[in-house]
Amino acid sequence: MGNLKRISSRKIFQNYIHSWEEKAISLFLSLLDDQVSITECFGAKYDGKSESGKWFDH
Repeated sequence: MGNLKRISSRKIFQNYIHSWEEKAISLFLSLLDDQVSITECFGAKYDGKSESGKWFDH
């Protein structure tokens, strides 16, 4: 989480929302830890930035 420690939680949230609004995958991925794990409510799971990027683009 190196760089994220220097960014306020408010700024992280604003960037997260902006990444979705603008479909800015590079911004979205920059907010994630390399070992991120995203789990959908129906059970699908995405591990790592590569899979998370595919999830974001879907």
